[in-house]
Amino acid sequence: GYTVYGSLGQYTVLNNTSAFPPPTILTQPVSAARPLDSTHTFTIVADSSATSYQWRFNGDDIPGATSPSLNLGPLAFTHAGSYTCVVSNGSAAAL
Repeated sequence: GYTVYGSLGQYTVLNNTSAFPPPTILTQPVSAARPLDSTHTFTIVADSSATSYQWRFNGDDIPGATSPSLNLGPLAFTHAGSYTCVVSNGSAAAL
């Protein structure tokens, strides 16, 4: 057993692990080549742990593009580039 002296004091237990693992991306967006003035929709499917989405164009956030789908069009030469989506759940993110 412990003596009275050994049981005095204040103790703190810390947990530095993430509460949730990162979301799992079930279906990645598909690359596409489309004619000028047409439209295109990128869609990403993640598991139910996903709580937010942020689409990026050439590495920069697209303002307001925060849903599982990104609608583009009418397409112009300026739309050509790399599109990615960061999916997160408050604890971790997947790209």
